[in-house]
Amino acid sequence: MRVYSTHMTETVSSRRQKPVRWRSLVLVGGLISLGVCVILAFLLTRPARAIPIPMQVAGYPLRAHLFGPDAAREIRDMHRGTFPLTGAAIGIYGNRDATVWVSEIWGEWGAALLMHSMTKAIARVDSPFEPVGERLVDGIQVYELTGMGQAHFYFRVRNQVYWLAIRPTRAEAGLRDILAFAKGIGR
Repeated sequence: MRVYSTHMTETVSSRRQKPVRWRSLVLVGGLISLGVCVILAFLLTRPARAIPIPMQVAGYPLRAHLFGPDAAREIRDMHRGTFPLTGAAIGIYGNRDATVWVSEIWGEWGAALLMHSMTKAIARVDSPFEPVGERLVDGIQVYELTGMGQAHFYFRVRNQVYWLAIRPTRAEAGLRDILAFAKGIGR
């Protein structure tokens, strides 16, 4: 009889321990989820910092610019979305002969995700851009497009995504300038 009661006690006590483990897992999972939400809320509400852009592109001088929160707002409005930009800049060169948009996002994985979503959006039927191709330039994957009377390039360097819109006659020079500038930042 005694063995039976010991056996029953072990069974009852082992049953009592399982809910405690589940409660702990649920509590830890809830705390992790809360932490992720707090971090995302912080990143979405924190103002974007001003990031540098070149003073000239393909011989065109910088004529107008937006930095930080103003540039981030402009970039988000253009894409009809909200994404957690940590930095932003827009530069207009010459007489609107070239424009550079730079979006900085938290982490290289975030920039890669932003590039992926841009590529998907461009592939839609209603996009004003026509893909020309992709190429590797100095180890950087560059996407080339045409549209709205200009040549367009976009690429990622670390956690920054660059977009260049430029007159087709100076497209290659502009791309070289922006790539050189982008690769030089943060070194």
